[in-house]
Amino acid sequence: MKSLAAAFAVGAAMLATGAGAETLLSHATVPGTTFTDALNAQDLAIEAMLNTAHDGLKSTLKKEDVKDKAFGTIFGSIRNNQGSPLCGLVLANGQFMFSCSPVGSYTIDTITDSQGLVTAFGFVDGHFPYKQVLSGFGRWDMTLNIASSNNPPPPPATQSTITFNITDGCNNGTSIDYKFYDVTNNLVWPSATDHYYTSAYNATYTHNLLCSANAKVCYGARSNGIFWGIDVDGSKSCSDCCIFCTQGNSLSRRLTC
Repeated sequence: MKSLAAAFAVGAAMLATGAGAETLLSHATVPGTTFTDALNAQDLAIEAMLNTAHDGLKSTLKKEDVKDKAFGTIFGSIRNNQGSPLCGLVLANGQFMFSCSPVGSYTIDTITDSQGLVTAFGFVDGHFPYKQVLSGFGRWDMTLNIASSNNPPPPPATQSTITFNITDGCNNGTSIDYKFYDVTNNLVWPSATDHYYTSAYNATYTHNLLCSANAKVCYGARSNGIFWGIDVDGSKSCSDCCIFCTQGNSLSRRLTC
């Protein structure tokens, strides 16, 4: 039986590199407020790649015997308990890939099982296997413990994944710039100097954010002098642009002008 390391090497060699995500534009930080980037430089590159993930499974899988199953994508980072990105094998309900290009991220198109669940696995040489049963699609970051006889058990989960769906409903010929702010912990996605932006009218952009449990997270956006939420620089207030970081929580907004 071939070693897992050999399988990784073959899998990594078979990976095709995708087109790079568009470069994010810069924007001013919040006046009088110091926000810390929610993503470091490496994570920012991974985030840009993950947020261009496509839902291509419907065109590639046969439709037989899957009428009651849902199609979707799970994606995220895969690291060890020391924070290092990992090149390994990731599986989800029969679909798999190697998290090697770039190292430390994965995206898998798959289908739910008969109970509407997705079972995700992660395997990396020198690490204990990872398994998690998910109740739906979206972002899920894996942490694998380094295999050691004195390695302590993983701590209780202190982070959750929430989802924002932003639709460009402002047909003014200009893109909408937007960010997400953890106003509880002074964090910002994608960073204090970068922002997300729309590129097509009526298009919806989905962002799955890994955040600290129970933190308050808000969106802010701006286009041609019009702002939504707490504004792209986080300087405004709002009554309905924030949600709390509890697993599976989501907020969808169509930004009209």
